[in-house]
Amino acid sequence: GRVAYFAEADDVVVGKVHIHVQGGEGWISGLGVLPEYRRRGYGRAMLRQAVSRLVDMRPETIALEVETRNDRALTLYQSCGFQVVTGYDYYAVATGAGIAGF
Repeated sequence: GRVAYFAEADDVVVGKVHIHVQGGEGWISGLGVLPEYRRRGYGRAMLRQAVSRLVDMRPETIALEVETRNDRALTLYQSCGFQVVTGYDYYAVATGAGIAGF
């Protein structure tokens, strides 16, 4: 149920975003713009299009996840009406031999 959209400028893919609806909630994930194309409005345009497509699907709410230390993304999302409702810490484990308990 997840759909990916790609943004192009001058026949070059400059970004992508995923959307899906699950349990009445619309989700935006994986929104990203290549570094050399940032700060040109592509992220905002992609976000607006993603929201528009989700609204057509009629979810009760629309949510997204973002790294809480990504200040530029947070500023973009908040300027488009999203509000911070919760924060999570993420953890990683090295792969390969010697991972205890696996």
